[in-house]
Amino acid sequence: VFAVGDGNHSLATAKQCYEDLKRVTPENEWASLPARYALVEVVNNHDSALQFEPIHRCVFGVKPEEILEAFRAYYPGAYEGQGEGHVIAYTHAGGTGYLTVPNPRVQLAVGTLQNFLDAYLREHGGEVDYIHGEAVTDELGRKPGNIGFKLPAMGKEQLFKTVIADGVLPRKT
Repeated sequence: VFAVGDGNHSLATAKQCYEDLKRVTPENEWASLPARYALVEVVNNHDSALQFEPIHRCVFGVKPEEILEAFRAYYPGAYEGQGEGHVIAYTHAGGTGYLTVPNPRVQLAVGTLQNFLDAYLREHGGEVDYIHGEAVTDELGRKPGNIGFKLPAMGKEQLFKTVIADGVLPRKT
């Protein structure tokens, strides 16, 4: 099984550049256009040198208690605390905690959180940034008007299972 990971849509952009050149190049020259080719790297997903680390979220310009209440309403059955299902840690000026979504509809906790954030921010405003590192997420999340969400790392064994079940990985997985 092979998967294409084209960070920041680089493969799609390369394809579009080739298609654009074809419009201004005689057809008999298309095969010799350097833009016809893309540099790829084949990586063994099971190689120990390849590590998956989570990309956390920090939401700015919101009321943390309201966003937590909206999260629980968005996922009926979601509750405060850790349990079976998707567990997402959070930090804001008023404290820290965990949200659990039992019986999630998607494979990864990042998908559960991102689906909610997209809907919430569209309706209520605020901004999200994608953060590497728990300490930075906590530091930013503790500032008034912010909340940081920390996600578990995706296991390598989840990659193909998730793509098969859910399609494209959630943004910034």
